[in-house]
Amino acid sequence: MNTEAARTPPSPAPKSGPRPPPRGWLPAAWSLATTLARCWPILLPYALLALLADTEQGRDAVAATAAASAFGGAGLHAALAQSFSVVFAMLAAHTLLTSPRRGARRTTATIRSFAKHGLLDTAPMVRWKAYTIRVVPGLVGLMAGFVPLALIEWQTAAAPKLYGEQAWLGLAQLVPIASVFLFHRWLIEYRFLSGQSLLILFALLLRKRVDWSYEIILSVLALASVGILLLDLSQPILVMFIASVLGLLAAEALRRGQPLKAYVPSHAAIWACTAIALLGGALLALDPGWWGMTAGTYVVAAVSLNAWLGFAILLWRLLGATLAGFAAILTMVLVLTGPFGAATVRFVPPEPAPAISAREHALEWLRARRVDIASARGRYPVFIVTADGGGIRSAWWTAGILARIQALSPEFYRRSFALSGVSGGSLGVAVFAAQAAQAADGLPDRERCAAGVWPDCAEDVLRQDFLGPALAAMLTVDLPRSATRTRLLPDRAASHEVSFEEAWRSAAHASHFEEPFGALWRGERRTAVPLLLLNTTDAVTARRLVLAPVTLGDDTPERGDLAPLLSGREVRLSTAVLLSARFPGISPAGRVPVERAPGHEYLIVDGGYADNSGGASAQEALRALLGAAAELGILQRIQPVAVVITNDPVPPESPPPIPPPVRARDIGVIGALAGPVATLDRLRQANTQRAREAFLSAVRSAGGCVLDGFKLRRDEATTFVLGWMLAPQARDAMAAQLAQMESEERSDLRLAAALAQPVGRPLPPCPSVDPSASGNQRGAAAIAQ
Repeated sequence: MNTEAARTPPSPAPKSGPRPPPRGWLPAAWSLATTLARCWPILLPYALLALLADTEQGRDAVAATAAASAFGGAGLHAALAQSFSVVFAMLAAHTLLTSPRRGARRTTATIRSFAKHGLLDTAPMVRWKAYTIRVVPGLVGLMAGFVPLALIEWQTAAAPKLYGEQAWLGLAQLVPIASVFLFHRWLIEYRFLSGQSLLILFALLLRKRVDWSYEIILSVLALASVGILLLDLSQPILVMFIASVLGLLAAEALRRGQPLKAYVPSHAAIWACTAIALLGGALLALDPGWWGMTAGTYVVAAVSLNAWLGFAILLWRLLGATLAGFAAILTMVLVLTGPFGAATVRFVPPEPAPAISAREHALEWLRARRVDIASARGRYPVFIVTADGGGIRSAWWTAGILARIQALSPEFYRRSFALSGVSGGSLGVAVFAAQAAQAADGLPDRERCAAGVWPDCAEDVLRQDFLGPALAAMLTVDLPRSATRTRLLPDRAASHEVSFEEAWRSAAHASHFEEPFGALWRGERRTAVPLLLLNTTDAVTARRLVLAPVTLGDDTPERGDLAPLLSGREVRLSTAVLLSARFPGISPAGRVPVERAPGHEYLIVDGGYADNSGGASAQEALRALLGAAAELGILQRIQPVAVVITNDPVPPESPPPIPPPVRARDIGVIGALAGPVATLDRLRQANTQRAREAFLSAVRSAGGCVLDGFKLRRDEATTFVLGWMLAPQARDAMAAQLAQMESEERSDLRLAAALAQPVGRPLPPCPSVDPSASGNQRGAAAIAQ
């Protein structure tokens, strides 16, 4: 026996690493579900990011990122941010799963209780649980990186012409793969793309012990990413997953039956990534305007999310699970109850200037053109422009139309008496007024915006990302400000205004948007630059307020002038624009302290709440113009021309208005809850339509001309998003419509340019003028009174 024992070879030493998990669907599914459920604090924010990226504005943000170079600019920033999100989500999941948790102990006790009564075989579950705690962090990291991109790809694949090619998606996967492949041995010991992250899924399918070569998997994934970039494929995420599956199966065939390996991240890697995440949030908070416009909205959202996740990990590490949970709940309560929805308006030192009425300004404006009016062949056209609200869509459309009219007729801005804007339309008319100020200053073309080419200037200014700065400040500044009740850094409204200033400065090399609002009409510009009528709303009284360099009339319960409420204080042009364009949710209400009543303040919100057309203010400007003309005895020589710009996309051939069909959800529980809000919005739209029709009726009664053919037409291949940034494809579609207007001989754009021709040239007939001249004069006299 001793001889046989001596001849028996010694048993091999047990291989290192955890034992392979057993077969069986129920233990694997239970362990996977419970372990992933424990990671909900990490998966939920990334799922929210994915849902936001899947909205219309989110897809435009991604399309704008894709338009940038994949190897520089916003494309590279997005790739780096996405790569870090993958690594950081994995490390956060590991921190969460390896920390003691009372709920996990209760779950284990429940499983043991099932086993005690013979209801469940617990041995496979316990072994699967120990295994999944090691491999689920890698799965969470892949989900954080792939789910937002997969949703984006799903949308872009359905409409490639709308969103363009997404080459940077492949780069977003190449960067983390290459970095781990090169530096994992001393930088991050946990190889999150090593195959373990997908092992749980393939084990469910193959139902056998499997293991793969980490280096082969990394090489396949890296080559797949390179192939995506070189081949310019339309669905890189799908190709990535297919390449991963093939690589995993090939590696399994090479190394079948080897023991499973599990790598644990070092504490230094976790602390380093947490510090990087917090540093990224701090950089955003210090200069949200610059980072938002440079890196883009998508990067801002990803970096902000990682910063808050880093803050949660820091609390978890320092305070433990229980105290960190209480701290998180307290932070949420403080944010929800803090001053998140309002921000104090920025003021500048006032410059002494006498306050004048709109009628006094109209008298001065008409006297400056009295010679032209007397020598005109026929009546002298005077333009009054209205621009609807609609975010950056309205701003781009409005500025583009006015710039093209100006390019066809250099006298247009001098013939324009007032520009009434609401919300995004206020930004569009402000850009045109700033261009007019440059022209009125007599600067040579080479020193003006876009060398004096008005359409190019408008496009250069408004092609910027105005959503990124506001979002960056909202997530990294306003949330902490609201929780701590401090005012250490500028709020998101200030960052939004700074983005307007930076956009104008970079395109025009001028500072008009940083100067006081009234500076546009000082000196030689006084009668050269059209009046800006920026419409806002008082959230307390629901009054329509107008911010203008003149007073339009006496205050009433329905309307008022905003300038007197500022009590001698003055705002920048950028602040004046944002007071009218307080987009709900993105921009906070503007707080204007009442000097005569300490502790009281006005709350200024978007002008679209009261009148989204700007027609009511335009009608007041028309009344002042006609009254001044009557006082000078030239009423019969003035022909008001209304330029009505709307940006709500309409079908090419608008059918007669009929009520939409009633759907089941409209009369159900959801309809009962959402019905009042929808009804209030329809009432707002009805008020807007009445204000516009009243203005147009007044113009027609005065023998004026109505040009309302400036409607944005709906395009089935393009989505015109209501927000603060436009995708390049949307801008191109709008530019194509403007070019078509400019090429059509009978378009209202060409008619407006013809009416603004220099004095002495014959003017085209206006199709909306009443042939009864006496009736026109009686109507004009009535409006003037």
